[in-house]
Amino acid sequence: MEHFQLHFEPEHRVLYQEPTGAWLTASWQDIAKSSSIKRIQYNTEQLQNYIIVDIDNSDIYKYREANLPEPNFIVKNKHKAGAHLFWVLDRTIATPYYKRVWKEVLKNFTLLSGGDTVAKGFIAKNLNNSTDFEYIHLEPIAHNINSLKTYCIENYIEINKRVSKKQPQPQLIKTKGRNTEIFNKVRLVSYQEVKRSVNDNDFKTIILHYAHKLNKELYDYPLEDNELEGIVKSVVKYCLENKSMIKEYNKKRGAMELDKLLSIKKRQRLGANYSSQIKATKNEMKIKIAIIEMKKQELKINISGVSRFTKIHRNTISKYKEFLT
Repeated sequence: MEHFQLHFEPEHRVLYQEPTGAWLTASWQDIAKSSSIKRIQYNTEQLQNYIIVDIDNSDIYKYREANLPEPNFIVKNKHKAGAHLFWVLDRTIATPYYKRVWKEVLKNFTLLSGGDTVAKGFIAKNLNNSTDFEYIHLEPIAHNINSLKTYCIENYIEINKRVSKKQPQPQLIKTKGRNTEIFNKVRLVSYQEVKRSVNDNDFKTIILHYAHKLNKELYDYPLEDNELEGIVKSVVKYCLENKSMIKEYNKKRGAMELDKLLSIKKRQRLGANYSSQIKATKNEMKIKIAIIEMKKQELKINISGVSRFTKIHRNTISKYKEFLT
């Protein structure tokens, strides 16, 4: 581990805020040591060297309650509540994979520290501006991004305990992506398997085995067994209750057998109507299954919520709003 140092790329141009409040761009070499600038763009879309959490209240040490590591330093407002917490990274984040890790760490640290969830972690207070801010040095050793990621995993259960049932969205920072991915992969296999399986218990066993195998292959930190089995239960239940509809839907897929004596325009119109019906049936099934899963996760069921969950446009969801009640 190395002692932290601020990462200033002299030739790199970044945003900064003048005393007048105007935002301009300049090179790090010109602004890094300025004592009159209020805010500087420490991270950019291309390069990240810090985890920066924006605290808008007086409880700037809340991160300690969540057992997060000490930030390297804090830049605190002198004349009002609020501060920026800085965890300095021991290397620059530049690859797509580690950018995703950086974003995940930023979201979790923000949640656990009581920070502003809208903040993007790019622009923060200038530590050299002693007129407006107070610099608080805490930790001399730079942090490794993989080490910071482990704190997200360790606090996963604690996050779920703290989040109110009336506000379920924050808890999905860790779980929504994995739950949705597993759910979608399992349901697609289930649609095919339910056509072949004669015995319902065999069908359940096959799908559960597939889900466990998928869970271990996809993630370094798999979903808990009870969480995974809940997903499987909802998919299996839907497939068994709608087995005949699923079989009929798949049976109708493929090319239409149209009378060759029909005009091209007539055949095109019939083909378009047929495709539209197939798409509508597919959307209906996808929406119904999504609602089952959203209820299990205690998510709010409305047009916007179902649209985000299924990635289907709001206008399409509104056509099936009778399912949302």
